[in-house]
Amino acid sequence: MIELAQATFTTAAAPDQSRLPKINKMIRDINNDAMLAVLRQSGQAHAYGTLRHFLTVMMFVADQPDGVVQLPDAFADDLAQAVETIDKACASQKPQGTAPAAKVDPSEPRRLAGERQWRALTGWVGDVNAEIERHRYQLRLLGIVLLGFVLTVLLAMAAHVAVMVLRIILRGRSICDIPIHMTVLGDRLAGRITVIGKLGCVIVPDVPPDAEAAPVINRGIYLNIVVGEQVLNAKTMVETTDVYRMLFSTPLSRKTLRQLLLSSHSPVRYDLSALQGYKLGRRYFGIGSLPKA
Repeated sequence: MIELAQATFTTAAAPDQSRLPKINKMIRDINNDAMLAVLRQSGQAHAYGTLRHFLTVMMFVADQPDGVVQLPDAFADDLAQAVETIDKACASQKPQGTAPAAKVDPSEPRRLAGERQWRALTGWVGDVNAEIERHRYQLRLLGIVLLGFVLTVLLAMAAHVAVMVLRIILRGRSICDIPIHMTVLGDRLAGRITVIGKLGCVIVPDVPPDAEAAPVINRGIYLNIVVGEQVLNAKTMVETTDVYRMLFSTPLSRKTLRQLLLSSHSPVRYDLSALQGYKLGRRYFGIGSLPKA
């Protein structure tokens, strides 16, 4: 359009009247938003007002009735400035290292011109898509971090349970029903071992018929536990009358533990009660600690 204006108005001869309607129509078809976007990309947004004013003047000049063309005094200078502005904008749009873009044919169908204007007007769509993709990447990264955290917690819990099971097996902590009697400060108390391991045992006392509860044995009292012909020395860990938790003075050997379990009146099985949910939460996390008795 600028080239057509140069060919029309910069010659000494009278303007070609057939070109004036084309110039008028091309100026009317310009999309102001698209033109401003192109000028911004070349760093010439400040020149938009001057260029838009010149195009309006040129449209007015080309629309004179009866073909009488009267150019303003500063028209030639304004045209030269418009040419410079548009050349700079076109140069910024041209990729480096490529051949110059082909000149736009003024007779190009209006549909193609509309498509170019639409692409220029909606150039921000690419920026929006890039921003959306960046947020998607951040969400994927956050999901990976959360998944790694959950897997780490699950592995730690599994390792904790595995350590506790291993300690139960190594201690030989078993549920049983072994009849015994205890000698405490000269008194003899009957009862049954319900849980036993290498380090200690749990004894449920037999309540005498003439008593409402078993006698209280203070914590830290040493006593003897008699199982058949074997005598085990132990001390109390908890002061209670319901059960007596005992800690052996000397840890039992695996052979001695097997011999004691042979006298059980019920099937012997490993004591996995410490792995129950409400008890598992009381253990030190990651250590797999168990009560000694």
